[in-house]
Amino acid sequence: MRRGRELALAAATALACLFAGEGAARWLHQRPWYDQLLDEQARAEGYVHEATREGLRGGFPREAKAAGERRILLLGDSVTFGMGVLDDADTFARRLEAQLGGEPGALPAGVTRVRVANAGQVGSLTGDWLATLREQAPRVDPDLVLAVFFLRDGTSMRLMRDFFGPIRDEIAARNRASWLYRHLALFRVFRDRSDRLAVSERYLARFERAYRGTREETAEWRRAQRNLARLATRARRAGAGFGLVIFPVLVELGAEHPFAAIGKAVADFAATRGIPSLDLLPAFRGQDAAALWVSAFDQHPNARAHAIAAHALAPFARALLRDAAGAAGAGATQPRARR
Repeated sequence: MRRGRELALAAATALACLFAGEGAARWLHQRPWYDQLLDEQARAEGYVHEATREGLRGGFPREAKAAGERRILLLGDSVTFGMGVLDDADTFARRLEAQLGGEPGALPAGVTRVRVANAGQVGSLTGDWLATLREQAPRVDPDLVLAVFFLRDGTSMRLMRDFFGPIRDEIAARNRASWLYRHLALFRVFRDRSDRLAVSERYLARFERAYRGTREETAEWRRAQRNLARLATRARRAGAGFGLVIFPVLVELGAEHPFAAIGKAVADFAATRGIPSLDLLPAFRGQDAAALWVSAFDQHPNARAHAIAAHALAPFARALLRDAAGAAGAGATQPRARR
């Protein structure tokens, strides 16, 4: 009899916990995560048109370069643009400008001010950056061009939805057909977590194939290499220095970063072409990746991540500005190439 009461009490306790868990899950799980992700992407993309003027985030002065002024032109995608970072002052472009101008004596002799033009374009790939350089160089008159290469830029994915859209449709159709998913919130929480892990694995696999797969799968990475080499050549012909910044995927930032080998492949390419490069991964190692995202549904770098990037970028940009100044001095008797 006592054993029966104990079993009944245990069953009642388990049932109460199950009901409590289901209630909590229903309160927490308002909408599927993939729908929330699409909502955030739509809001962020709507903001882009408000923040960009004449192809540059925040615009850029029209006046000619002042004596003692140096200019940096940033090329890149939505990471460079600062997707999801609403205050322009929080982007690494603006933070870099502030850092370079806020350290007296750290710049080359005669340089009193550095201005940074942010030409990051949402959804762009390296081929688009060639057109951007051609369009913006006459206006900005850069002394240094920095191409900020987010690892997605070596794949065929222009926007996250290019990768995620078909997967989202597949997951949503399966969930609509599932009685458990439609009626049990606890199951929805479990299923959504499992799906997000599976999507992350597919995302990594897509990168691996884009950089190490068949000739067809690596077509964009090979195209990116040609375009980056062309960017370096065109910048130098225009009298500007050139550097490549490698921006990592902000996930699992411990010792075993899953995208580290891909970042190294980009750095190795730059070395073979004589292009100065900076991999930002070491600056992010040890950080909590999720704390660097715009939100749980948008892994674009947030203001904190932009601050880390700018801090790591400043010495690299400063050194390249010195090199560019030295090259300009050595060729002072040569007329500067027309833009």
